[in-house]
Amino acid sequence: MKKCRRILFVPIVINTLQENVESERPKTPPLGALSIISYCEKYANQKHTFSVLDIDEDDKTAKQQLKDRINEFKPDIVAFSAMFNEQCLLVFDLAEITKQINSDIFAVAGGIAISDTYDIFLNYTDNIDASVSVKGRYRSVNY
Repeated sequence: MKKCRRILFVPIVINTLQENVESERPKTPPLGALSIISYCEKYANQKHTFSVLDIDEDDKTAKQQLKDRINEFKPDIVAFSAMFNEQCLLVFDLAEITKQINSDIFAVAGGIAISDTYDIFLNYTDNIDASVSVKGRYRSVNY
């Protein structure tokens, strides 16, 4: 039987309303991460433990939030998701922090911004171990 994994999903969320709205601004929900989690819970042969850390692309504490969650949750895998090209730089930074904390953590990147350019993305940094293109839930179950 394969080892049960502790998997941390880190989707980069975006603000969906203008800055001038005074109330709490809604964020895009991490539908990709939630889809993969529910798929794995239903079809995986072993039970994994999941955690989701929504990172706001504008949040100045994002890097510290990631450090705190990694130290608390102790994941085997950290999966980053980026919807837009501009978010890829933040994914690079967060992946570097992940590897500085524990170089044995398997870092995965996915999302539409990465799916379109996964080969370039993997060649850009050594801190990403794998890239998922198209539908990640079909590639996540057998790891």
